[in-house]
Amino acid sequence: MRVLLSWIGAQDPWRLPGGRPTGELNHFTMERTEGSTDGPILSFLAHSQPFDVLYLLYDPSIAETGAVEVLTKQLADAYPNLTVQAKFVSIDDPRLYDRLYPEIVAAQAG
Repeated sequence: MRVLLSWIGAQDPWRLPGGRPTGELNHFTMERTEGSTDGPILSFLAHSQPFDVLYLLYDPSIAETGAVEVLTKQLADAYPNLTVQAKFVSIDDPRLYDRLYPEIVAAQAG
């Protein structure tokens, strides 16, 4: 079984033309706009071997944008055989490995 664990970032599910200002999440729109490109997760999946399960971790700042719902719908449409599990984590920086590891273990367990 191939499993992918990914953090939903500010460039998911798609990148807008010209990018976004650093540190701002208000770039997100519910509809994909002309000139936008696949964000990191969609782009990676398009160029990789198929996965069976995708765990998407997201933090409070991403939760309030609506990106989780839109990304999971995009994934369901594009990859109907992929099991996607979105998991909220209460940390806001994926570089805090000592706090992130327990969240990853909990996401895979539940």
